[in-house]
Amino acid sequence: MKKQLIKLNQPMLINNSNTLARNYQTIYGFFAPYFDDDEERNELVEDHIREYINYLATIHEWDNNRCGCGYSLRNKGGELRWIDKTTGKEHTWDNWTREIGRKCIDKFGQGYISYLIDLDNAIYECLSCGISGGWVCCKSLMDTLVTIAEDQETEKSDCDLPF
Repeated sequence: MKKQLIKLNQPMLINNSNTLARNYQTIYGFFAPYFDDDEERNELVEDHIREYINYLATIHEWDNNRCGCGYSLRNKGGELRWIDKTTGKEHTWDNWTREIGRKCIDKFGQGYISYLIDLDNAIYECLSCGISGGWVCCKSLMDTLVTIAEDQETEKSDCDLPF
């Protein structure tokens, strides 16, 4: 099964706890869908990848610099809300939050490389050991997956954000 392996140019640190106790997870990348014969769908996936990294950047900023953020986060009924500290206005994922994400990406210098990888050829790798919540959280697994993808000669693209 072919997937896109998204390797962040630098890891992000995300608190993945649903309780008051923090549980930080280092994210080196993630997988995204790939459609063999549908370039249009793959272009949509590429847009979603960029949007997701934008989203992750806001979460990374919040989890690591709460006092310096111009916003706060709140989980309301299972949906994340961004609250503008200046106006008090609540936002879901909208243009205001996207702009925050772009600023975070600029601040961190975040980018990524996308590899096309056939996971059927990664059968000797313990994917479950280094993946949490859909994120590749193990540097050595990410390095191994990149090597497999490069050996398959399917490196797809290199992208520097912002978009």
